[in-house]
Amino acid sequence: SNELRDDGLAALCESEHLTNLKRLSLVNCDVGNPGVKALAGSALGSRLELLDLQGNTRAGIDSVRVLFGGGAFPRLRELHLQATIGVKGLQTIAASKPAFALRAFSVYVEEKANLEGFFAWPGLESVRDLNLMNSLV
Repeated sequence: SNELRDDGLAALCESEHLTNLKRLSLVNCDVGNPGVKALAGSALGSRLELLDLQGNTRAGIDSVRVLFGGGAFPRLRELHLQATIGVKGLQTIAASKPAFALRAFSVYVEEKANLEGFFAWPGLESVRDLNLMNSLV
């Protein structure tokens, strides 16, 4: 397997040479909850302005709680979660208080979802670019 996975992301977070990194794309890297938690607990996570977790299906509801609940990503302005979270993840986002001011947000929920709660999420106020892709309503 060539995926970065959780251990690889944890090692990346410990690198002393990424002090200027602001944008991190982890598309289809098989990252799960432990990897997202490692990122949230690192100095790297606190500097990120863009995080792309597209296609990391192992990053579930606990990852959503980490991303949206603890204030670990104060500079985050762009977040991509296509094919990463399910309906429960979207509901968790809708129930959260915004911990950052997103400008761009993309999500793709494969199950049929009632998006009304998500559309009422106060965090959407700062969003200028919203991509719901093929989310089922």
